[in-house]
Amino acid sequence: MAMSRYGAYTMDALQKGFQRRQKQLIYLNTKAGFKSRPKRPEAIFGAADLHYWLSDGGLAKAQARGI
Repeated sequence: MAMSRYGAYTMDALQKGFQRRQKQLIYLNTKAGFKSRPKRPEAIFGAADLHYWLSDGGLAKAQARGI
C-alpha cells in the first residue's frame, strides 16, 4: 500500500520534530560551563596570538609553509 503525499509529509515533519527535540535535550544536558564559554577568537587564542597571526609576520610564515 503506497503512502499518500500527505502521509509522507506528516512522517517527515514528525521526524524533524523528533530530531529537534533530541538536540534540545542534548543541549539541556550539556554542562553550563561549556555553553557559557567565550566564543570570540581573542578569548580562545589570546589577543597577542591573534594579533600575531593577523599581522604580516604570522600570515607570511603560514603561507610559506603552505598552511
